[in-house]
Amino acid sequence: MKKMKTTYLADELGGGPPEAHILSATAQDDETLIVRWCCHGRRRGEATVSIDPYLGVVRISGCNFAVADQIKRQVQAARAAARGGLCLATTVTDSYVPGTVAMLGSFRAHHPEFEGDVVVLHDGLSEASRTILAAVGGSVRFEPVRPALVERVTRLATAYPGRLLSQAAFHSLEAFRLGGYRKVLFYDSDVLFQGPVGELFGNDAALLCCGDPFFAMGKVRDAETLQPITRTAAGAGRGRPVLERPFNSGFLLIDRSCTGERVYEDLLARMAPEAWRGAVLRFGDQALLNRYFAGRQTLASWTYNYFVPQAPIIRAHTGLDAARAKVLHFKGPVKPWTTDAMLRWARGEVGWPAHRPAGALFRRWYDAYVDVLARAHLRAARPALAKESVAPPARGKRGDGLAGGA
Repeated sequence: MKKMKTTYLADELGGGPPEAHILSATAQDDETLIVRWCCHGRRRGEATVSIDPYLGVVRISGCNFAVADQIKRQVQAARAAARGGLCLATTVTDSYVPGTVAMLGSFRAHHPEFEGDVVVLHDGLSEASRTILAAVGGSVRFEPVRPALVERVTRLATAYPGRLLSQAAFHSLEAFRLGGYRKVLFYDSDVLFQGPVGELFGNDAALLCCGDPFFAMGKVRDAETLQPITRTAAGAGRGRPVLERPFNSGFLLIDRSCTGERVYEDLLARMAPEAWRGAVLRFGDQALLNRYFAGRQTLASWTYNYFVPQAPIIRAHTGLDAARAKVLHFKGPVKPWTTDAMLRWARGEVGWPAHRPAGALFRRWYDAYVDVLARAHLRAARPALAKESVAPPARGKRGDGLAGGA
């Protein structure tokens, strides 16, 4: 059998890795570049680069793999610089790491050519957790929550003991200080991607999000108390302000016009305890963001933030089935990785979620989680497996039990 050539340009250029760079690039259309390249200053060629407007470089023809890899890196860097860049952000605590593993892994599986940054916002995440997330999420940047936010959340919790569901829920506000990006895509760590969402990055809204479960039921929220109310009750309130399109903060597509230090500081300033007397604070960041962006948000389809507990409600009002949703959101107290809560739910001891079909959705999470771990383990073991594959087979010796008959 003829041995496969693996040296690429080494034969022609005298050995060593190829060092290709782009001489010029001409756009045929929005999705095709004709690139003239030079390698080691001696060999020149022309390649065709196919580009998905949201996912980046998807195919290069007209050169070998090694040159194509370097052209891809240069094209991606140029595109990222030209458009200001994209960012995927999430928040995590050590107890949420399994959820983040499934979230980042499923995102990577459906967006293999994603060129943007992946930012994990945290408050004291352990080194072990960081190692795990870096293994499944690729190039991950860990950003600690600023002390100023921690201090303001502590003041709220002290002023209103027992009214905050989780102080960590406010950590999503850190996504608004991630300036320098064209778009920041924020997702909670308890979501699972079932399909690509790259088309979101082409949306021009200042803030794109999905309505909360009560909005799916046709309700609004009182702007002062944040309690859900019917539109009839709102009309009878004699001019009492309401939030017409309340949204869930588990999915946010944030435009560059809504990020940076000014917006971040403005959000922190609105966390003064006196501004929240009589208001529902269970969901923290969601309450603050609904007030801050009231009237400026754009609502997207629930396919991008499909609430597993409210699946029957969403299906009844929109016709969208969970199996066809692009992103499942396992919001609420029962998470797929919380063993005790899951077992109590399975035995019927916990009434969340009330609909049995949710079991099939949890199965989707388990399948994705195992797949993410398997791919991460295989990547980590690849060098060792490669060595084993080229090692000569052991030759049996007479009397060692490996050769000859019984």
